[in-house]
Amino acid sequence: MQGVPGPPGKWVNLKDCRLAPNASNDGDSFLVIHDDRKFIFRLYFADAPETDESVQDRVKEQCRYFGVTREQLRRAGIEARNQTAELLSKPFVVTTRSQDAMGRSQRFYAIVTVGKEDLAEILVARGLARAKGTLANLPDGAAAKDRMKRLKKLEAEAKNSGVGIWSESMKLQKPGWWQRVRSWFLR
Repeated sequence: MQGVPGPPGKWVNLKDCRLAPNASNDGDSFLVIHDDRKFIFRLYFADAPETDESVQDRVKEQCRYFGVTREQLRRAGIEARNQTAELLSKPFVVTTRSQDAMGRSQRFYAIVTVGKEDLAEILVARGLARAKGTLANLPDGAAAKDRMKRLKKLEAEAKNSGVGIWSESMKLQKPGWWQRVRSWFLR
C-alpha cells in the first residue's frame, strides 16, 4: 500500500475510487485504487459475515450473533463480498480520516458512498452486515451514536423481514412442537 490517504484525523473525500481485485476483499474491507495509489479500507459502523476461517474467535462470535452455522456464515460472507464488489463496480467516493483499522495489513476506516447511498447502510439493510464496529462522528458533524441508531434500525428491519443472513437464522425459526413441550416442562 502507499502511505496514508490523507492527513490523520482530518476528513478527506477521495472521489472516483475503483475497487481493485484482491484475495482478501470481503463485504466490509477491500482494496481501493485512488489516483493510482492503493489503499485498503474497512467500513465504519458495519461488520459483514466472515469468509476467512482463520479468525476462529470472530467466526464463532458471528455465528452466535446471527444464529447460523459456520457454513451459513461463510455463504453469507461470500454474498456480502459479491454484493460489495457489484456495488463498487462503478466509481465511488471514500470518506476517511486515515484512522488505522488494524489487521494483518495496513488499512484505514472509511465511509463509502455509492451514488448517493452509503455502503454500510446498503449491506445492513440487505442483511449482509450488522451494525457494529468502530464509530466516528461524521464529517458533517452528525454524532456517531445517531448514525449507529439508524443502522441498528435498518438491522432490525432486515432481521424482521428475514433477508440476507437473517433468512437462515435459528434465532428467527419458529419453535417445533418438541421445543414448545420442552419449554412448558421447564417452567
